[in-house]
Amino acid sequence: LHRIETLVVGLRTVTDSLAHDLRTPLSRTRRTLEAGVVAEGVAAKQQALEAALVETDRTLSLFTSLVDIARANGGVSRDAMETFDLGELLADARDLFEPLAEEKRQTIVLTNEPAQIVGHKPLLMQAISNLLHNAIKYGPEGDAIALSLHDSPESIEIQVRDHGPGIPETHRGDAVQRFKRLGDSANDQEGLGLGLAIVDACARLHDGALYLEDNAPGLRARLILKHAAATV
Repeated sequence: LHRIETLVVGLRTVTDSLAHDLRTPLSRTRRTLEAGVVAEGVAAKQQALEAALVETDRTLSLFTSLVDIARANGGVSRDAMETFDLGELLADARDLFEPLAEEKRQTIVLTNEPAQIVGHKPLLMQAISNLLHNAIKYGPEGDAIALSLHDSPESIEIQVRDHGPGIPETHRGDAVQRFKRLGDSANDQEGLGLGLAIVDACARLHDGALYLEDNAPGLRARLILKHAAATV
């Protein structure tokens, strides 16, 4: 009965999230297409189609992220748990983001150790990727971004530390809410405000937690994953 209840809650969360959060981007895409229909000239119509394509890609990305969050919050993603080495996953994430960091003359310093976990591998990869992407985005030119993993009998702790502006303590609760973008730079307009929400949902799926702390200066993100999640 508990398992059935968990599945029902997860499915209801998925549908509620999609109904609420996809209405705005779909409406925006429709207005763009309407403008293209009434536009005069081939160039204007082509511009409207290109804008609609960008909006469609953005909506698809939003859809995927919302499903990830909803499934994690509802516990549905527990069906996809598998045993793997989380240390290897961190190394893969570092290799994936090194070229992006090099564009800002940044380095990703990995302190790693083997750590077997029963977890949701794709969602954990996305969570680590989101933390690294934020560190690169907000870290200064030439920053040394620290990525580390420590395994203990009770839990695994992943840390991502940068030396950027950080997040004020009063705003850290808002940072993990969907569609919350705390920065004011032009780059912030490219995001959906879902990155840390996905990390937070991933942590809770693994019976853990996400902590955002002061790195003096910068942000220290601590992703805690409980080994106990493997028994659920």
